[in-house]
Amino acid sequence: MDTLSPSDVDVQPEGGEVVSSGSPWRLVARTFTQNRLAVTGVIVVIALILFSFVGPLIYHTDQFNPNLAEVRLPPGSGHPLGTDQNGFDILGRLMEGGKSSLEVGLAVGFIATVFGLVYGAAALVLGALFFWLAVALRRETSHRRAVKLFHFSMLCLALLFVAMAFDAVV
Repeated sequence: MDTLSPSDVDVQPEGGEVVSSGSPWRLVARTFTQNRLAVTGVIVVIALILFSFVGPLIYHTDQFNPNLAEVRLPPGSGHPLGTDQNGFDILGRLMEGGKSSLEVGLAVGFIATVFGLVYGAAALVLGALFFWLAVALRRETSHRRAVKLFHFSMLCLALLFVAMAFDAVV
């Protein structure tokens, strides 16, 4: 029987060619930049942050006192997106609303992360001591997911019924 030595067979690792680069961060950056959707997402998030936080520093508007002399103006040089029914500049409103939304979203994400870390750490420590507690925490977590899915589906169903009741286009 003929046996092959390792030098006779050109074996590539599973998953393709292995490319060695200097730093792991360089590998992460190269892999990230090859994913167009991820790069587009980062560009959109950076644009939203710049629009919401840097925009009001460049484009100054008064978003606290209504200007009844400029009610419902069409888009023009003074107001690029026009004004609303209270005389507020719509572009300025979008900037302030974006700032509030980003701040609330980051705060909620941070608070959820802290609660998740505390919950997970408690489950790890107490679950190692009391197996039945670990099982109960795991079941409670999956129950909570099921309840959220049920509530979301009921909300969608309620919105569908409201839309049908008012002959809205769904």
